Amino acid sequence: MFVSTALTMGLWLAAANLETPLVTVPNPQAALKPETEHERQARHASVAKARAGTVIILHRAAWQYAPENTLSGIRAAAELGAAGVELDFHRTLDGVIVLFHDDRLERLLDGMGRVDEYYYEELLLYTYNALPALAAETERVPTLRDLLQTLRCHALVVQLDLKIPGMDGEILAELRKADMLDQVAGYSDYNSETIKKANLVGLPWKGSLMNHDTDPREASAVLKQPGSGLIMDDPRATLTAMGKPPVRISPQPWAPLAEASPPPLATLEAVLRGASNQMPARLAAVRLATCAPRRFSEMAGELCRNGNAELRRATAWNLGMIAKHRPGLMSDSVRTALRQLLDDADAGVRAEAAVACGRAGIQAAVPVLVKLLTDRPADYEQWTEDKNRLAERRTIMEARAHYAFALGLLGVKTPAVTRTLIEAMKHRAVYQDWMLAGCDGATAASALGKLHAAEAVGDLRDILVHESPAMAAFIRSTSSDKTATPFKSLDLRTRASIISDFRMRFAILPALAEIGSKEAVAALDAIIDGPQKELEGTRQAYARAQAAEALMKYPSRDSASICARFLAHRVPEVRRTAILACLKTPDPQYRKLLESAAPWAAPWWDAQYRPKSR
Repeated sequence: MFVSTALTMGLWLAAANLETPLVTVPNPQAALKPETEHERQARHASVAKARAGTVIILHRAAWQYAPENTLSGIRAAAELGAAGVELDFHRTLDGVIVLFHDDRLERLLDGMGRVDEYYYEELLLYTYNALPALAAETERVPTLRDLLQTLRCHALVVQLDLKIPGMDGEILAELRKADMLDQVAGYSDYNSETIKKANLVGLPWKGSLMNHDTDPREASAVLKQPGSGLIMDDPRATLTAMGKPPVRISPQPWAPLAEASPPPLATLEAVLRGASNQMPARLAAVRLATCAPRRFSEMAGELCRNGNAELRRATAWNLGMIAKHRPGLMSDSVRTALRQLLDDADAGVRAEAAVACGRAGIQAAVPVLVKLLTDRPADYEQWTEDKNRLAERRTIMEARAHYAFALGLLGVKTPAVTRTLIEAMKHRAVYQDWMLAGCDGATAASALGKLHAAEAVGDLRDILVHESPAMAAFIRSTSSDKTATPFKSLDLRTRASIISDFRMRFAILPALAEIGSKEAVAALDAIIDGPQKELEGTRQAYARAQAAEALMKYPSRDSASICARFLAHRVPEVRRTAILACLKTPDPQYRKLLESAAPWAAPWWDAQYRPKSR
């Protein structure tokens, strides 16, 4: 009896110590599922048949249904009837090849920084910012192996866009090992030297329907062109022009090829305490926080006193992720540890602690963040090419962006907070690295949107409207002169100014829509309907479409009436934005709008929201 009771108690204690991981961690090196000879031959036959006809390739996969460059988006592309996808490749800090378009995270994920600054397991803890109705919140950044399995399963061809050098050899080797060379539709002209030498047979291109893919007439015209490859964002109008029936897409949550084995927790703790050098301490931190978040939280006080600034920074970052995924673990001791890290002497530690305080909802951090964001060097806005000053300014810029991001997360709107964010936006750094240009100001603008700061509308509008002369001249030249100076040939200062303006625009438009006040909506309407001769850079068609998309994403009035107005707009890109908005809204009144303004799209709405009864 005693033995039985002791055994039961031991099993109970062991079970009590088990924790549910924060996220599913894939194995980036998982072997592809074996194919039978029949399956292999059937796949090659399917690919050959597709390549012999018109090959519809979806730009970044079917991102109307799932986040771009994700497995769910690729599966949705196959279900829609596309024959291929165009995808973008990056490499993480630990060498894992992943699907991701941007060099930085801000546009796509709820975080900041460069892709190659993160371990793959760290990227998994972020969430996509834009989640279409059919996307799952569990969707994560996919690996190359996961991609190959999905492409092979659906016999899709792929257009490779390699964003950084040094990946092409590994990607080619993986494709060859998977017997998938015939599934390469083409590749980028840059960063693809090894693939070029392999003499793969690319597709002859018909053309592109980018930004014009919701007009069956335009699709019909392009379909008559010679060639086979045809790239676009949304295939439904083109499939209609080809006589294909509408189909329904079913939500499919992200599922990796295989999960990684959980690491020994004792080893991870030993690394964090300096008793083992089996792996970098930062990697041990994310693995322990992911697999055993409660245990990591219990160690927070000890870790935040560690003499290694990199480990203290990792501690702050991982506590922020635990707060994001498991807010119930934010004990008083953890909150105290985060407040201590916010006062750390190291700027990088303070920056990560700021975001972690934001994720944990520690409102006591607001005055500290305001003070940190207010302080800046006197020459912060001045152009410099001094390498020492550039390195220092980079650290300051990234920290200030983190402070602004944290204020947006906390959602505490006071006059001091609003004033500080407006000043941070107006007095952003001038920096020559295009990956950073304007990031501090853009983050402050986004934070103002999250705070619904109506008093900031005038400043947001002024920055949007009064773009730099370099930006206006660049857009004028590239829109009217095909022989204009290429962007890469411009001097560093001009390029930095242009990129900064672009980044500010992408932040300010949704911020105005999120604020939603009468003045904010009027500012967006002025961009959408304003005279073309004024403010040429801001008034271009794509800017109008961005403003329309923002207004429909954060409607401050009757969204159906807004959509109806945009469906009748004179600018095709605005009409396209409204059609796509109707197609992803299940309310029947949007179906009525499509029936009158874009009748070809109504059957696609029916297929998605009125599935046939069995």
